[in-house]
Amino acid sequence: MLRSVRTGMPIFRLVAAALVAACALAPVSVMAAPDDTAGPVRPLVRTAVEDARAVAQGRRVLRRYLGSGMAARYTALETTRVLTGRVRESRQVVLHGGAGMERREYTWPARLRGDILLLARDATYHYRAAPTPRVLVGAAQIEAGRRRALIALRATATGRLKLRAVGTDEVAGRSADIVEIGGMPRSAVRRLWIDRATGVRLRVDMLDELGATQTTSYYTQIDFGAKQDPALFSPDSLPQAPRIQQP
Repeated sequence: MLRSVRTGMPIFRLVAAALVAACALAPVSVMAAPDDTAGPVRPLVRTAVEDARAVAQGRRVLRRYLGSGMAARYTALETTRVLTGRVRESRQVVLHGGAGMERREYTWPARLRGDILLLARDATYHYRAAPTPRVLVGAAQIEAGRRRALIALRATATGRLKLRAVGTDEVAGRSADIVEIGGMPRSAVRRLWIDRATGVRLRVDMLDELGATQTTSYYTQIDFGAKQDPALFSPDSLPQAPRIQQP
């Protein structure tokens, strides 16, 4: 099982935690340095206005993700990379069946092939095919992530967290808005790429306090028309194996 060198966390927990969505960027200063060539007011006002717009846009994008994005149904191919220490990578097929229902089937590397990560409303189930088949059962990640994202939205109003739109990009052939959420300067940051049309999270990066990317998960293909069997989102769909409750 892939683990983060720094945290020791299994990669599936890092990915699930990343769904939380929410990243932060150090606040842009609205104080302009004295400059004889610049007007005394215009640079200050323009910076403050631009910063306020970025915050407002970030809040709109995050709400889109929490609403239509989480409710969307789709099938996607995803790559996850852990960049701390030796670079490690996994690839998985993602079936998102709407709010609180997601299934990941690992296809690469060979030692993870056959593993299944099921994110259900009540718990997280990780079927490990090797060396001994078993199902690791942990706390529900999607619902916890949604609650944390809602808390983050409220916290931005008081200045305890910084939330901003920081640009646009293209992921899996789709246009995306990029938002960051986190604490004050020098704190860790999470960055989200949110599909403009559907609100779906197309990519998520986790950065350290110095701005270096530690993990990244991104879709390479996504299909909103693929048919899904609702039974695949039930724990009963996992192969028969002993279930082990995780702390």
